[in-house]
Amino acid sequence: YDQPSIDGVNSYFISRCAREAGITVALSGLGSDEIFAGYPSFRYLKQINSPFGRAVAKVGYAGLRTFGSTAVKTRKLGSLLAQTGDRLRQYGTARAVYGDEAIGRMLGFENIKDLRQYPYFDRLGRETKDLDTINAHSRLELGIYLSSMLLKDTDQMSMAHGLEVRVPFVDHKLIEAVGQMPGDAKLSRRRPKPMLLDSLPVALPRSIVFRRKMGFVFPWADWLRNDLRDQVESVAQDRRIWDFAGISHQEIESVWNAFLSNESIVRDSDVLCFYHLGDWVRRHLMS
Repeated sequence: YDQPSIDGVNSYFISRCAREAGITVALSGLGSDEIFAGYPSFRYLKQINSPFGRAVAKVGYAGLRTFGSTAVKTRKLGSLLAQTGDRLRQYGTARAVYGDEAIGRMLGFENIKDLRQYPYFDRLGRETKDLDTINAHSRLELGIYLSSMLLKDTDQMSMAHGLEVRVPFVDHKLIEAVGQMPGDAKLSRRRPKPMLLDSLPVALPRSIVFRRKMGFVFPWADWLRNDLRDQVESVAQDRRIWDFAGISHQEIESVWNAFLSNESIVRDSDVLCFYHLGDWVRRHLMS
């Protein structure tokens, strides 16, 4: 990696297996979820930002703050309800590994908004201002998550094995054409990505069309608590790394210890996030 990332390890091993099987060129579906509203976030952001959703947002947020658990999904939903009307902040909340409060504690900022004043985000905010909720979210996914993480990591991990991965869904003509269509046309109560399914010359089996969406992940939680524990702990407990990076080592150790205690509020992605950053700092900035 040229920069820290918590994604791409799965692509690394898939690419290696494909290359070992004699494959030199592969097609990828990257981009289809972003332009055809395939992620679950498209559906719940549309619901939250509907007139009815905005009307109940304050009540719902207050209820979650009072009665909700500390589980990650509940915490994120509460933040999203509190941010109705602010698309950039909603997107940041939906995609963020750590919440605003955790980031503030790690970096010593009382107002996390001070960290999000970047010219690129301002431009995206202007570009999505007049779009409907679905197309605005699609534009943000393309401009941030897809370009900054998915495409970069896929290219690096595949070329590490000499495998060329092509991404037809990222063709600019397709993106421009689909982006001009109403957002509501990209959602269906019954089927995921209906616009894409309807464009196929042959209908796919129901077992594929209605299969629950799932990612391809490794058993990180088990690995981090067992085989990789010493390796991760050496980073989590190295105060020099976090002092050098300007991050509270107490907060990092708190996240690590909560993860080891199986607390539901801490996921494996929280650990991978600080581990990759800390290890990268130690390898490349402190050497």
